[in-house]
This record gives sequence, C-alpha cells and structure tokens, in this order.
Amino acid sequence: YFDNENNIVMSAMAKKRMILGAYMIKLFRTAGFRLVANVVWFKGEIEGKRNFNQGNRSPYYQFPFNCWEHVLVFQKASERSDCSSFGTILRQKPVVKMVRGENRHGHSAPFPEAIPDLLLRSMKSGSLVLDPFAGSLTTARAAHRRGIRSMSIELHREYCDLGLKLLRRDLGQLAFFRPGADGTGPT
Repeated sequence: YFDNENNIVMSAMAKKRMILGAYMIKLFRTAGFRLVANVVWFKGEIEGKRNFNQGNRSPYYQFPFNCWEHVLVFQKASERSDCSSFGTILRQKPVVKMVRGENRHGHSAPFPEAIPDLLLRSMKSGSLVLDPFAGSLTTARAAHRRGIRSMSIELHREYCDLGLKLLRRDLGQLAFFRPGADGTGPT
C-alpha cells in the first residue's frame, strides 16, 4: 500500500484509485527486472458512463473509462531476448460483458487467452513466465499449451481453486499438481 495522497483519488464511494502501472514498474525494477514491453489491451468502447464523475466536476473525480489495460512485460535484467514481435496494441474481441446476477465465469475480471498468448508466442519452449496476479490461471493454461513453464501468484484462495479446476479440466491431471498434506489442494 502506497499512501501518497497526491497520487490517490477518493471516489464518491470511498474507493481509492492508484496508479498501479507505475508502481508495478518500480517494484519489478527494484527486484532486478527490466521493462521490455508495455502492450495495451484495448477492450472496446464501454456502453455506460456510470462512475465517470458522480456529478462532481473537480479534476480528481474525472475517472477515465476502463476500456484498456496495461500488459507489462518484464525480463530478468541479465537476460536478453527479441521483444520486437510484441504488438503495441491488442484489440481483442469478444469482450466478456458482465451483467447483473451470477458471474458465470467464476472470476470478476476474466480475460481472453489471446492476451497471454500474444506474449507467449514469442517465448521459447521451456521458458518461464511469472504471473503475479494469476486470477483463474489463464496465463498458466495458455503457457502449458505452448510448452512454457509458468509460476502463478494469486492472493485470493477462491481464484486459486477456480484456476486449478480449470487447469485440470483443460489439460487433465498435470505432473506438477500434487494434493497438499490435507488432500485438498496443491502443495
């Protein structure tokens, strides 16, 4: 948590908005990685304009519409590879639209497998990809299909469980999956 009130905006619903892209770049550089690409995932125009400013015309309440996201690509500083094959803008359709009611995907922010595949197709078989916000393991599943190893980190247990369920469904029983000591999950 970075508490620099010059960079955080309080919305009308008291939710803080942070410049995560800049923080992720700083953290990964500090950990010894270098930024090799910043791909923009253009998700398409959004339909509604709710939460744009909640009627407040002050500059800090002018929230941008969430029609794009950063896909930051890092590499160990000691390694070099050709990243020229990465496009700079990914236009992906269809955008999964969530409606009121039950989320049939099991995750609040699913994304198409074409996004990690865009990056994975330039990696060699046996390479390792790290996904620090793994969610339902979309990147891990796409990596496995290409023979690329993956390391996934996810804060929420329910997303880990969902990801493992999808991984088993898509790929069958994997060699690296072993029940934990209590028999309920991975070690």
